[in-house]
Order: sequence, then structure tokens, then C-alpha cells
Amino acid sequence: MQRWAERPIAGRAVLIDVEGARAAAGRPLDHARGEVLEVEDLDTALAHQGTEVHPGDIVLVHTGWAAWYLGLDVPGRVRVREARLATGFAQRRALPAWLWDHRVATLATDTFAVERLPVVADGDFAATAVDDDGMVHQELIARLGMPLGELWNLRDLTLAARADGRWSSLVVVKPLHLTGGVGSPANATALR
Repeated sequence: MQRWAERPIAGRAVLIDVEGARAAAGRPLDHARGEVLEVEDLDTALAHQGTEVHPGDIVLVHTGWAAWYLGLDVPGRVRVREARLATGFAQRRALPAWLWDHRVATLATDTFAVERLPVVADGDFAATAVDDDGMVHQELIARLGMPLGELWNLRDLTLAARADGRWSSLVVVKPLHLTGGVGSPANATALR
């Protein structure tokens, strides 16, 4: 985090509205069961929006999970936390490959961990996990050097994009300056 705080992340962001594309296809996301997302969901949403990811883009994936979670009553939130249940991407090699192939600079979602929780039992990484519980985080952060954003509030940005059909914006991410830090609030701003 220290290096990203010294030189903030800034660039073109493309919002991928998985929630909207799935609803339009008659397959709305079911956050109560911890929906598993695949890279095909990204491609389908991009086609639905009529937009593309360019090399160096910051990819923002909207699923509606954060808004759904915040809409739960307190006992409902407790149940979700205790179950460690969250919509997110399957722990498969396809996600790092998709991000690499599209030359994505940063990935952020409105989900709890980017990845589906609990870990997808048949995910590529689940069988080989030693100390990471099968998470793809290590592949993305350590091997690709990709910053990850979790629990980003993408609702207003998504509503604006749906209204005018413009899915890109300038995003600036200025995390806390924590010497040796490994995590921070994103302090992200999208300028449209």
C-alpha cells in the first residue's frame, strides 16, 4: 500500500455491470446463496453494454452485492458474516488469465472478497491450496502485481452509466500511506 499511496493509481476505468446484464438475460444474481461468477459473466456484460476493456484499464465489477448486504436487517447481516457467504468469482485460473489477456491494471468489485465465499469446491486453486484456502488473491496480487478493491460502492456510478450509456470514467485511488501496509480503504473517486 505504501508505494500506491506515494504514487496513487489513476486511469481510465470501465464499469462492468454484471448485475444489469444478468437481470436483462432473465438470470438475476441471487446473493442470498452466494452466486458464483465466471469470466463469461464479464464478457456477456461487456457485450450487453457495447463496451470494451482497453489495456491498462481499471476494471470495476458491479454485482449489487454491497447494496444487497446493506439492505439486510442486522440478524441477516450476522447470518451472512457467520456463513462467510458472498457472491464473487470462482477460484479458477480463468480469472487471472482473463485479466492478463485484457492487460487490466486494477480490479475492484462491490463484493466482499472479489472471489466467491466460501471457496468454490471445484475451483482450480482449491485442490492445490496450501495455506491460502484456495483463494486467487495470491495469483492476482503477488504474481500479477494487481491491486484489488473490495466492497467498493459502485451503485451511484452504475445508475449514472445505465442512464447515459457511458461506462468509462477517470478513477483515482489514493490509499492510506501506511509504511509496510498490506491493505487500506481505497479512497477512490470516479470522475465522469
